[in-house]
Amino acid sequence: MSLKAKPGRRAAAAPLCVLLLAGATPGVAAETPFGPVAVVVTAKACEPNELKVPAGLVVFQITNRSSRALEWEILKGVMVIDERENIAPGFRQKMTTRLEPGEYEITCGLLDNPRGRLTVVNAAGTTAANVQKPSATDLIGPVAEYRVWLAGELSSLDAAAAALAAAVAAGDVAAVGARWSEVRGGLLQLAPIAPLIEAETRAVAADLVAIGPAIVDGGTLGRLAPASATLRTDVAAFRRAARALTPAPDRLIAGAAAAAKALAEILGGTAPVDLAEADARLRGAVRVVELFGPLTERADSAAAAELNAAAASLRQALTKAGEAPRGAALGDDDRRVMVRAADDFARCSARLPAILGL
Repeated sequence: MSLKAKPGRRAAAAPLCVLLLAGATPGVAAETPFGPVAVVVTAKACEPNELKVPAGLVVFQITNRSSRALEWEILKGVMVIDERENIAPGFRQKMTTRLEPGEYEITCGLLDNPRGRLTVVNAAGTTAANVQKPSATDLIGPVAEYRVWLAGELSSLDAAAAALAAAVAAGDVAAVGARWSEVRGGLLQLAPIAPLIEAETRAVAADLVAIGPAIVDGGTLGRLAPASATLRTDVAAFRRAARALTPAPDRLIAGAAAAAKALAEILGGTAPVDLAEADARLRGAVRVVELFGPLTERADSAAAAELNAAAASLRQALTKAGEAPRGAALGDDDRRVMVRAADDFARCSARLPAILGL
């Protein structure tokens, strides 16, 4: 054993009777440890120098490839969390330990050697140590707030469909194009609930596809009256179905995560990107994320900060792209920033169900 102080030395082992009783609980399966995680210690460093493992029981297999006996330790600051002592040169030993989420250091041979890094993550894939899952009552508020927001957006969608029909009747090509974009954006903004009213969503989307090409050719605008009337009818049906929803928290969050993933795939693809539509998709997903934000912050503040930062970066990237001169191509660097931000937002959004215990 080395002579350096170890203020975090673990307490003595529990009495055997306690261990026997703990292992004899009927109907409870023994916990399966993760691993073994191989660590090789050379004369200069650990290989690998950075490790990532899940919280709970973990088995490490330490191999000594240096020329002297050594001990391998897991440290939290100056505290020794666990260690395996006197590993002879050329030998390996196993160590099973229980780890809480967080960032740790590992010793790598001589005391003056650089220490390695050990990251322990929780079920959500983050290092938050004290995850406070929301209760069913906690989840009622965000859903209720979403329904209030949804009612306003549905009214705007309905008004845009009515304005489009009026523009068709007036023969105003520019107005028809603008109102068509408003309806399209309003529909995309509500993507998180689209899977819950799939038939109504498909009907409105099909109407928009039918109308779109005719807007370009002003000579055919007069033939759009029936299609615009059908759109108004289908938007009204969509509005009724959406107003009747009280989406379960897990379905609402899953819908937002799916919208974020779809946006990332669109931005990362090779097809031209409609920035207004991308912004609408982002607004819809972010609205859900924001409403559950306080619960996410309470459950895992680090994950909440990462999610908010990703959303802000993506919003900024889309805004910058939208401010470019009309017809100007987006630079490669700007495109990479946008795609990276979209991927980060999608990845963080996908972790919300685990973070919130849904």
